[in-house]
Amino acid sequence: MSSSPNGIRPHRLSQFFLNQSLDRIERAEIIEANNPLFNEPTLGVLERDTFYYVANSQWGSFNKDETIFPLEKLQEPIIMRVKIR
Repeated sequence: MSSSPNGIRPHRLSQFFLNQSLDRIERAEIIEANNPLFNEPTLGVLERDTFYYVANSQWGSFNKDETIFPLEKLQEPIIMRVKIR
């Protein structure tokens, strides 16, 4: 398993289920992993039973000197959605 800027490979979308007190995770499920569109998936919003999220945040698109890659190396943002149970 190789690392990424967020430390997780393959990239994945996970759902965590909390206890009634909301202070402990009782279980976790991987909703999707290793999608070819994923490039550091992050940030999302839940609208009713659908979760919308940025599939390609591109956190790794920085040079070692912390400057961002040239525009031609970046991707257009991809917003994905998934039904949540």
